[in-house]
Amino acid sequence: MQLKNISKSDIKFHYKQNSGFYFAFLVFVLIGLAVGIIIVCSGDGYIHALTSDSKVLYHFINGTANSSSIFWQKFIYFFIPLLLIFIMSLNFYVSLASFLVVAYQSSMLVISSAAIITLYGFSGVLNVLFLMMPINIIYISILISFAVFCLSRSKEALNCKNFAYGINSDWFWFKLGSCVFATLVLAFVATIILPLFLKNAIFIIY
Repeated sequence: MQLKNISKSDIKFHYKQNSGFYFAFLVFVLIGLAVGIIIVCSGDGYIHALTSDSKVLYHFINGTANSSSIFWQKFIYFFIPLLLIFIMSLNFYVSLASFLVVAYQSSMLVISSAAIITLYGFSGVLNVLFLMMPINIIYISILISFAVFCLSRSKEALNCKNFAYGINSDWFWFKLGSCVFATLVLAFVATIILPLFLKNAIFIIY
C-alpha cells in the first residue's frame, strides 16, 4: 500500500482487524498493574526498583540536576522496548512476548509511582499525578499501538510464509515511524516542558 493512498477507512480497518490484539494488550496492562500493586504491598523493597531516569527527572524538577542529558536518557528508556518489540516481531511466535513487555511497563509504572511517593512525600504525589501518570499512560498507549502494528505484520508474514512480508511497505514504516516520532515528542514533553512547569509551579512543595 502506498502512503499517498492511505485513508481513514484504512485506519478504521486496521483497528477493526486487530481489535483482538488491542483487547489482549489491555488485559496484560491490567495484569501488570495488579502485579505492581502486589509487589508494592509485599514490602518496601520496591523502592530500589525506581528507574534512574525518574530519579534524575525528580532532582531536575527540584533544581538539583541539569537538563543536559535527561532528554536522551528518557528517550532511550522509552525507545528500548520499541526496539525489542520490533526485533521480536521478526518471528510471530517470539513476538507474543510483546505482551510481557507491555505488562512489565505497566507494573513499573505502579512501582515507580509508589517509590517516588514513599521517598518524596507530598511533592512526590504531585509529580506522580501531574508528570509520571499522564506521560506513562500516553507512552503505554504508543507502545501498544507499536506492538499491534508489529504483531499484525508478523502474523501476515506467518500466514504468507514470507519472512519479510510488509517490511518494504510505506504504510508499515509510516506506522512505525509515527510511533517512534510520538515517543520522541513525548520524551521532550516529559523532560523539558512539564518539568519546567512543575519546577516553577507555586503548588509544588519540597
